[in-house]
Amino acid sequence: MRVLFTGGSGKAGKHVVAYLAAAGHKVLNVDRMALNHPGVHDLIADITDAGQMYSAMSSHAGFDEMETGKGAQVFDAVVHFAAIPCLLMTPDTETYRVNVMGTYNVVEAAVKMVARYFSKSGRFTHSCAARWTISVIIGKCGLGL
Repeated sequence: MRVLFTGGSGKAGKHVVAYLAAAGHKVLNVDRMALNHPGVHDLIADITDAGQMYSAMSSHAGFDEMETGKGAQVFDAVVHFAAIPCLLMTPDTETYRVNVMGTYNVVEAAVKMVARYFSKSGRFTHSCAARWTISVIIGKCGLGL
């Protein structure tokens, strides 16, 4: 399954990305910094820029996909972890801009680019968010991992 994952370089995201990659899924990590995990392609992008999210949703999930000559394929799933994780890390207006507008851009691009499944981490502990997201993907896709 092709999975676009926002925030995969973060505290919780890096564990979920590694789990998905180990399970054989093709993961594109969209983040402001690279994860550099084997088998995972990193795309440096800003979720608060709608154009960058549309570009990410319509991109290849790695160099090997470019060799097929088929063009970029639609992602099967979008997992959205990118966010400012807690209050007082940035000014409130920046937290709002990144978390609300960024999420809007990711959801809008995912819906319009026809991703089949969407999962957003909520206000959970990091380990609970990771387990919840994985269970949503497994349950909705019938992966039986």
